[in-house]
Amino acid sequence: MTLSPAVLSNIAGYMSISLWIVVYTPQIWENYQLQSGEGLSVPFIVLWLLGDITNLFGGVLAKLLPTVIILAVYYTICDIILLIQVYYYRRHPSPAARTHVSTDDETTPLLPEPRQPKPLLPPTLEYPLLLSFVLLSGVGAWYLSDQDSVSIPENPEVELEWKSQLLGWASAVLYLGSRVPQIIHN
Repeated sequence: MTLSPAVLSNIAGYMSISLWIVVYTPQIWENYQLQSGEGLSVPFIVLWLLGDITNLFGGVLAKLLPTVIILAVYYTICDIILLIQVYYYRRHPSPAARTHVSTDDETTPLLPEPRQPKPLLPPTLEYPLLLSFVLLSGVGAWYLSDQDSVSIPENPEVELEWKSQLLGWASAVLYLGSRVPQIIHN
């Protein structure tokens, strides 16, 4: 079997989707392990959430592929999970975060050492497994879904609709603007 440009494009698209799926997981997991969301700026997450919501509504209005819509729903849910984590851990700090060292010794740190998250797997296994997941899900999704029906349309009809375009641009501005509060927070 030959891998045409259309087939390679579909496989790369499925790999891209799997990358978009795994990108949030490490942050959510680290927040859970540290029992803290202090590393995240609330305005950053809120702007990201608004960006994902406008992306979702724009995708629905434009009647984009189901994978695009599902990914937008997934990202919106992840944004909400991050917000819940940040607010929950700020209201209910872990015992390590509540410990305050009181001493007259000037060399003693005022705050306890931050807990380091424990990785699920050692990095020598974690990274190759994540890369394998991305590669295999790209090929696997293509194989299971449309290996025989891959084609590139010769004259694709693109209908631009102003509402979905406006939502798309708003989403892009919100995504880009969200970085500013996070940079300031850092």
